[in-house]
Amino acid sequence: MKIIYLLFVLTLLVPDVCSASGGPGDDPLSFAVQLKYGSMNGESPANIDNAILPLSGRNDDLKKSPFLAGILSLIVPGAGDIYAENYIMAAVFATAEVALWVTHFNYMAKGDNQTALFESFADQHWNVVKYTDWLNKWGREFPGGEDTEIIYVNPDESLPPWERVDWDAMNRVEDAIIEFSHRLPRRPDQQYYEQIGKYPQYNHGWDDQLTDTKEYFSNLSPRFLEYAGMRGDANDLYAVGETAVKLVILNHILAAANAAWSVSRYNKSVKFFSRVDLRRGLDGRLVPHPTASIRVRF
Repeated sequence: MKIIYLLFVLTLLVPDVCSASGGPGDDPLSFAVQLKYGSMNGESPANIDNAILPLSGRNDDLKKSPFLAGILSLIVPGAGDIYAENYIMAAVFATAEVALWVTHFNYMAKGDNQTALFESFADQHWNVVKYTDWLNKWGREFPGGEDTEIIYVNPDESLPPWERVDWDAMNRVEDAIIEFSHRLPRRPDQQYYEQIGKYPQYNHGWDDQLTDTKEYFSNLSPRFLEYAGMRGDANDLYAVGETAVKLVILNHILAAANAAWSVSRYNKSVKFFSRVDLRRGLDGRLVPHPTASIRVRF
């Protein structure tokens, strides 16, 4: 264990504590010496050469607050360790905080870019009119769809596909067919883009699905599968960004706990002592030498 002593020595010139010109009560230092060693009777007893007055003790003012350290690092990771003078751990937690937030914003931005990419892909290759035509042709072949209505489709091909379909009628047909698990929300709802690449019932809306059949589950088109992968990539990017936020919270908690512990160690490692040495000068007079020392263990 390494010990550092910071020694401060102040030498004070005071009147002769043994002078017969003043009573013992006239000098506080003389009075203190008399309390420990008895009356001087105007003389300096030999047994008080190099005496030490009983002023030693630990100074609690040097202690730091573990609670304050914890609160500081809970707010700003590393701040509590700076307060505890544990600069290495302060740098560790502060660096982790910055790195995690950079990771969060970076991956959320990547997720947004990937989302824009797969939504553009869907608008180019998935057509709700094609899906509706398939429902109109085969919907009555499914259990529950025997009496379903014909979904109106506007013949004006200059309109976007999602504006040509009677969406409410399409949803009623989807609800009627027992084996269908979902009804398609309107574009550009997030669920619209999710469902067309997640549930096989929308397989026949993809432009590379050219089979004229009722079957929709076992013949998933390549673009259906490609689109599902694109969406999965976006979700993975968002997951990393969201995980970074969870780790930010964990970093705050760990930083607070470490700061409180660092202060506890600091309080055990720092001690302050003070005393007054009485030393006889060349002229025979007793001269007080106040001494203060700080001991730091680490």
